[in-house]
Amino acid sequence: MITPIFRVDQSATHVCIVMRTPYVKAEELEMDVSPFTAKLYVRPYFLSLTFKQPLRDDGTEKASWDVEKGEMSVSIAKLTPGEHFENLSSLTELLKKPTKKAGKELIQEVGGQAAGDGEEEDVDEVFEWEVDQNLPEEEPEDILRRSKYGFNDRHQGVFKDRQEFQSEVVDLIDPDAVPSSERTALRMKDEDEKFGDNFEHYLCDTFNNEENIRELLDFKCPWEDDNAEMKDERLQAGMETLSLRTTLKEVTEEYDIDFSKIEMSNSNMIGWQSDYTSEERDVLLKLSKREFLMSSQEKKRALIGLVDILFGFAYDHRTTLGEGTCESGWTVVKLSCTLCWLDTPRDVEASVCACMRRAISFPLYRHWELAQRVLQDVLHIIRKGRQSIVRSLIRVKHLLTQGERYLLNILYIDDYLVWLQSLSDKEFSNKTKILADHLAKAISSLHKSQCGWNLPLLEQEAKASIDRGEAAVSSSDFRESSAEPELTMSTSSSSSCSTSSSDGESEEEEESESSRNRPNLLEVPSNPRSALLLDGLSGAQGASAGTSQRPGRLIEELPETSPAAIDLRKFSSLPSVVSWCPIPRTMSSA
Repeated sequence: MITPIFRVDQSATHVCIVMRTPYVKAEELEMDVSPFTAKLYVRPYFLSLTFKQPLRDDGTEKASWDVEKGEMSVSIAKLTPGEHFENLSSLTELLKKPTKKAGKELIQEVGGQAAGDGEEEDVDEVFEWEVDQNLPEEEPEDILRRSKYGFNDRHQGVFKDRQEFQSEVVDLIDPDAVPSSERTALRMKDEDEKFGDNFEHYLCDTFNNEENIRELLDFKCPWEDDNAEMKDERLQAGMETLSLRTTLKEVTEEYDIDFSKIEMSNSNMIGWQSDYTSEERDVLLKLSKREFLMSSQEKKRALIGLVDILFGFAYDHRTTLGEGTCESGWTVVKLSCTLCWLDTPRDVEASVCACMRRAISFPLYRHWELAQRVLQDVLHIIRKGRQSIVRSLIRVKHLLTQGERYLLNILYIDDYLVWLQSLSDKEFSNKTKILADHLAKAISSLHKSQCGWNLPLLEQEAKASIDRGEAAVSSSDFRESSAEPELTMSTSSSSSCSTSSSDGESEEEEESESSRNRPNLLEVPSNPRSALLLDGLSGAQGASAGTSQRPGRLIEELPETSPAAIDLRKFSSLPSVVSWCPIPRTMSSA
């Protein structure tokens, strides 16, 4: 636990403790006040102060939170109003542990055994519960060396004292030490490894999950353009459900249920360009008021960062059919390189490429056409205007309130909401129109080869494997295939002894032909993060000694003894091309 920077002031009736605790959840503050001590805890900060004069411990203490300054103020009443508390400026004295005066034993047994006679008496062990506290020290050059991140690079040092749960928030290791110039390369390396280890998931959704993917593609999101007939139908439906919503609100109030959470969770109940709801207005009113002095380049970068954040939100909305799940916050963060890696792409094309790479590497549904449809969703949201974008970010803020991801609201979402509302109508319209035009152009020119992985070749090999009938492969077939060569030799040998030479030759020819046509299940490529996944390779390149003679096979094979212990029943969720897809060694040994 961290001892925060603090100061203590006093009035005639109260003592006020002011702690600097930036990037915390104010509602998680815990206070324990006794006559001479005050203990305050809000993760990851802890402060225990000892006073020489008594405090009132009747639960009347109050706390307030200044978001702009990142300060928590706690007011505690004095037991004796008007009493002056001494040495409140001596911070080290206040941090000292309370001393316990050793009292004499008031009751003594008469006629008992002398000390040391007979058995030793059990003595309760005394534990020291107080935590050592020291005033925080930090050299100025440490602050200068830290990397910056967040909206317009406004923040630094946020993760310095939060290493224990940093991985719950972002994937970037040690964000305060990694400069922004290195984050893109680290992110892309992580994506390469993730896709290389699990590209079977992508192939499975591409070839074997058409029904579920089609349902997601056909889902109508609230921000999509409607024709006049559809608008009339929705208006009529809205009028019919008005009485139902009123009844629902009355029922939730009767049973003490928060109706606002129901309304916030169902975005399909309101038009995406309609006025803000009362709950949305409350969220906007609670944001701190601040001004942003940004250059044109900084504004451009901030708008580009919107693309992948909205992509994560739109993907979650479409794949959950607008209902959301307990994993929605994870999905939004994981698909956004700005939130997950604190890495804002340099241009719209790079942002689109990053969205597609992450959409086919991390979430539940990994499908190229689905990811393209989500990009169209982002384009719709941006073209709908300010209210559409702000409403989407309010939903993102709501999803990130759970767990430690609230830090991303402080780093990005809150500032985005304030900044977008501060732009004039003309400036907002001009900038978002340019952004939408560039995004539409990037989507129209998008090709699978831009991801850095040879997806066309990978899908071609998978489809060829399915066409050859390698889909229906069981574990017994796999084990029999390793023993078939020996069995074939013995059969052909016996047939040659018992039949004429012509018959033997015809049988040998038939068997050799069948063996050529039978899929060789021992042809298991090596590490999937290999030449097959790289852009620069083509069908003619990469073929070398030791590779398969089948056209398009570009990577070396494992020794034939490696797949013998693999049980394909463990991979029921893998695609039908499992006979040639690389099987992770860690899974095969499980």
